[in-house]
Amino acid sequence: MNIIGGLTELPSHMEDVQQKHKETLKAQTETLSVNTILMNEKVKDFQLRDGYAELTIISTVRDRTLVEHELLARGRDHEEWREKCLRGKLEKIRTDQLFHSSFSRRISRSGSSASVSGVAGIGKTTMVQKIVHDWATAKIYQQFQFVFSFKFRDLNSINCRVTLRECILDQYPYFGNMLGEVWKNPEGLLFIFDGLDEFKGRIDFADSRRDTEPRHQCPDPEWWCEVSDIVYNLIQHKLLPGCSVLVTTRPTALHLLEKAEISVRAEILGFDSEERKQYFTSGFLVELLEREDSARSVVYTFPHLTIQEFVAALAQYLTADPGNIVTILIKVDGMRDGRFEVFLRFVAGLSSPRTACILEEFLGPVPNQTTCRVIDWVKEEVKCQIRNTSRTGKRRLLNSLHYLFESQNPELAQQTLGSVKLLSFCTLVMNPIDCAVLSHVIRLCDTIKHLDLWNCYIQCEGFQRLGPVLHKCQELGLGGNDLGDSGVKLVSAALRNPDCKIQRLRLDSVGLTDSGAEDLVSTLSANRSLLELDLRYNSLTDRCVPAVRRLILTHPSLELIWLGENQFSEDGRKQLENLRRIRPGLRVDVRSSREPKLTLIGKFYYRR
Repeated sequence: MNIIGGLTELPSHMEDVQQKHKETLKAQTETLSVNTILMNEKVKDFQLRDGYAELTIISTVRDRTLVEHELLARGRDHEEWREKCLRGKLEKIRTDQLFHSSFSRRISRSGSSASVSGVAGIGKTTMVQKIVHDWATAKIYQQFQFVFSFKFRDLNSINCRVTLRECILDQYPYFGNMLGEVWKNPEGLLFIFDGLDEFKGRIDFADSRRDTEPRHQCPDPEWWCEVSDIVYNLIQHKLLPGCSVLVTTRPTALHLLEKAEISVRAEILGFDSEERKQYFTSGFLVELLEREDSARSVVYTFPHLTIQEFVAALAQYLTADPGNIVTILIKVDGMRDGRFEVFLRFVAGLSSPRTACILEEFLGPVPNQTTCRVIDWVKEEVKCQIRNTSRTGKRRLLNSLHYLFESQNPELAQQTLGSVKLLSFCTLVMNPIDCAVLSHVIRLCDTIKHLDLWNCYIQCEGFQRLGPVLHKCQELGLGGNDLGDSGVKLVSAALRNPDCKIQRLRLDSVGLTDSGAEDLVSTLSANRSLLELDLRYNSLTDRCVPAVRRLILTHPSLELIWLGENQFSEDGRKQLENLRRIRPGLRVDVRSSREPKLTLIGKFYYRR
């Protein structure tokens, strides 16, 4: 073989089989064919170039233990990661860069392996199809002479020992005896394995015995062994060292690759706003089932995980014996990794009379006994989680509020919450949907005595959802969120509400400036409920001292104001401290963390 420009030139006698291979892959991948089953079976075809929307992929995966449903977990991070990509804090990676050395975490002379993770339905398989199509049409990865793509779902049907040669010939029989020549240049080979999470075999890269036990070894492509051993040895560069391997998986199986020889680890975030529009106008499918034909089997699947979970929830209402539903709900709710959260939300939502009326047109009457048992379970779940103050308890409480929201049952919400003493979600990341759910629940309550949202990473959109109900909280903790002046204006609207019940307000570490403080003071001139105000750890300077002085001197009910850890000069601090002489009983604290702290005064709750 000749080497030109660092790449091995393909021998002339192999050009025909390469051309045949590219033509075959091009034909297999140029259309998105979906066999759907709803009332009748039918086929929908889309041209890949028309139906493919570019995905947003980042070149790092944040290590995490899933404690909630994978779609919800990644959904909470999507906007945060997208903003970091826009600010350059996270690096985006194109599909043609997965084997680029600049993204590699480790340099290996024996080849390169890459993993791409993404939640169910986000587009991993379609991305693989696009990669194969672009290689076959000479758009990307021309350093590879041959690309071989496998689905773990198909490999599950192989229940005996097999060789890599047999696996390839099973899909691409035209290689025949030419495979012996293919093996001679492993650097020119790319193997793609799609859907590790669907693989039934066991691949444990942390098990060092795989490298020493003869039954797990696979030294060459003609070696008879288990499919899992072939995949393992390719990724670890023990089989055909020098070849490259791409593996895709859902986040639920990422732990299997933790100890693997992976050079590039990437994660699909999904689409940006424009790409989302393209996706939903490129033929988003609403059918319940898809049929997928492979070389070995016919598989019927749901086009998206959420559809599967909806059908699973619906099945609970259609079963002949509704007595088991509470047992099922308790069992799946006890799964600490949150895999059934979406399923449980669907179950709760189907208990809504409005939803039942719609479904009855197609499915007949929904058993009232089942609906009642679901409602009772939701009621007990909310009551139980309100008393649970642990971190996992906060997540489960938020989930139970989602169940309340989905049930669309105002009477149920009032029965379970009423006048709640404390709703605490501090340090729990809350997205706009969570905030909308919380707003809906609070709207149905008489009064919330204490709402603690400290350091919940709530953005402006989230506070817009919460704004209309904040006035119902007697003690409101919003510190640690990046509100800025615009977000504090939403709080000001709650303080202006004639029915405002806010007595203690925490706005520490919210990015408040002098301008925002002046607006807040102006708002408080008409407020009569506030007793304590925390403005520590912001960006206040002497400019806002006159406004703060005016607030302290004129607000009739104010008893305590915290102003420490701002940017006041010594003179500004003295002006504020001297006000204590003018209003006896008023506590003004402008001390920094380096000075002696006051003891806890009144009922104000703080953490510093």
